[in-house]
Amino acid sequence: MKKMMMKEKHSYIIRTALMAASGILLCGIAEAVRPEVDLSVGVPADKVVIADGILDQETQNDTDESFCDRLMKKMVHPIHMASRFLNGLGADSEEYVPSETEYNLMALRTEESAVDLSDPLAAFESLPWYKLAKRFRSMGTEDTWGAKMYEALGTRDAQWISEIYGWIQTTPLTASQKMGLPAAQVLGSYDPSNPEHNAQDPASWVVPTWKNIRFQICDGDGKPTSLASNATDILSMANVYTYSLDWKNTDLFNTYINQLWTSSHQYHVSISNVYYCEGCTELPDEPATEGTADDDVESGSAAGEASSEALDAQGAGDSQTAAEEPLTESEAASTANNYVKPAQGPGASTQEQAAESKAAASPSEATLSAESEAAVTLNENGKYCPGHVDLTITVKTTGLKEKHNLFALDGTGNQAVGNWQGWTEEKQTAAQTLAAQDWQEMYGLVSSEFALGNPLTPAEIASYLDLLPEDLSPERRAVITCALNSVGKIPYYYGGKPSTAGLSGNHFASVTSPDYKGRILSGLDCSGWVNWVYWTALGNRMGAASTYEIVRTGRAINSAELQPGDLLVQLGGNSHVVMFLGWNADGTILGVHESGSASNVTVGKVHTVWPYYRAFLD
Repeated sequence: MKKMMMKEKHSYIIRTALMAASGILLCGIAEAVRPEVDLSVGVPADKVVIADGILDQETQNDTDESFCDRLMKKMVHPIHMASRFLNGLGADSEEYVPSETEYNLMALRTEESAVDLSDPLAAFESLPWYKLAKRFRSMGTEDTWGAKMYEALGTRDAQWISEIYGWIQTTPLTASQKMGLPAAQVLGSYDPSNPEHNAQDPASWVVPTWKNIRFQICDGDGKPTSLASNATDILSMANVYTYSLDWKNTDLFNTYINQLWTSSHQYHVSISNVYYCEGCTELPDEPATEGTADDDVESGSAAGEASSEALDAQGAGDSQTAAEEPLTESEAASTANNYVKPAQGPGASTQEQAAESKAAASPSEATLSAESEAAVTLNENGKYCPGHVDLTITVKTTGLKEKHNLFALDGTGNQAVGNWQGWTEEKQTAAQTLAAQDWQEMYGLVSSEFALGNPLTPAEIASYLDLLPEDLSPERRAVITCALNSVGKIPYYYGGKPSTAGLSGNHFASVTSPDYKGRILSGLDCSGWVNWVYWTALGNRMGAASTYEIVRTGRAINSAELQPGDLLVQLGGNSHVVMFLGWNADGTILGVHESGSASNVTVGKVHTVWPYYRAFLD
């Protein structure tokens, strides 16, 4: 029976192929005997082009050709058009006519990818068959200069975002060092719960982590906006500019777009001064370690008040004297120290930047006295505050629509040269028209996706941890804590898997080859993130690298048995995995997951019904 079915299948394929070949043959015969129309009538001789690459003006009505010759030409015609399609030409003419409102470089192929169009069969023979389908699918655009320029801007975007991500992963001390600020900038009060703090060494009283990490994304006018690439704006301007000069001059085009990119991208980093809350940390239960004494702890009703000796030890980095009150969060933010990434882009002198930043910071590094006393002041609830510091990153990209737009920033394009008279209203309109097109539909160019994460603050993490059952196992609590700490810090990358536990060894947010949606920042996919969390929190690999393996190897449970740290899994075309955190009051699920739509780790409400529920912990 199976052999008969295979025979019938093969017979069907053969019949289909023969019918298709017969159809092409009949069409060729019909075209060969049909009288040709003289397309050159009424058209100047210098405007006549090669119609479909088959018959030129001199031979269009040449009746001396034999029927067989005309038939062969018509039979080759579909192959020739396919070869042209593979080579990125969408027009019926080999003589491309450039336009201000069309991305002209899509018609210009790179030298290494050129295929001889004069022989349609050679175009096929020169391409491996496995590449043939790929070329059809991508419309033959990947080897054009237009695609190459687009990719170059996408790479610069990714490198820039990767650099910004680097600040998220710094500690306050390393960030202050990068900015050229004194170490005293991030010194708080003595914290008995921090093993790195020495009660007799005020220089060790560094605030170890950021309390808040904030992103502010704005356009050229300083108005809040979402993070998006302005590559199409830049390329549209370059297209209009080079159209008036030499649209095939790829060196000119490349130099111009890099100048525009550099002028339109900027970010600056701000570190707040150390500030104090009313009390957030409880004294450790273990006995005082070497270098501490029981009388280092003072009680009092002044919440968050540090001793005068401790304030002296913080140095001028807080811009405080011993007689001054400690800063609040809002006061610290208003007196923050800033680091500005200059508009000249990569290659700027970091030593010069550091010197300017250090000079701008009014305080000089204080001489820290080894004789300073460590005093911890408790509030009425028995808590103290060792100090907090915030990181704020302001990102600015300029496009075509703002008042202070790319046209205004363009020093090159605002100078008249040759046929170019600057950015007149007409030229601006042409660039805006091109930029407004659907570049994926028109040119097959898929924009890269970028998303700066939004890390949770310690207070937000604590609020989620407060939702956990009191009798939850230490292993599950460690997994949830690790998951929450990763929110906003690991980009989504399809197929991304961890190479080690922790953040540093995986080089997250570094530039890599694009995934299927054009993401070029390294990271993890949903199952890769789950593996990374378990590995980082528990020290052992999970043993299930994909959603399928999670379903296959995990212990099956039902929704009523879910505990924090368990996994919700869906297979198929929309496969996904979410880590269960808890139940919302409305009966929906609160989960943590590496989200493709958010392009980062996120926490929030997810749908309630899942095909599979799996547990990897008791």
